[in-house]
Amino acid sequence: MQRSWQWLGSALEQQPVYYKGVNLWTCLGTSVALGETVELPDPQYPQQAGRRLSIRRCEINGETVLIAVGELTPSVYGFYVAV
Repeated sequence: MQRSWQWLGSALEQQPVYYKGVNLWTCLGTSVALGETVELPDPQYPQQAGRRLSIRRCEINGETVLIAVGELTPSVYGFYVAV
């Protein structure tokens, strides 16, 4: 299934990244890995090849959302949400 993804931001490991008022690191602790990956660019370095991010299902404020997350550079993680 082809999905569209919206960039949420990048952060050092455990530095807060919020979506709909929820810190995504907290969400990821209770999320479900779907066993899928997606290749997405780091918006700060669009000339570089995309990074392979894992897709996880999270419950945020009673809504099921798909989050793509992965390490962009050592200890810096990128977050996208499916739209």
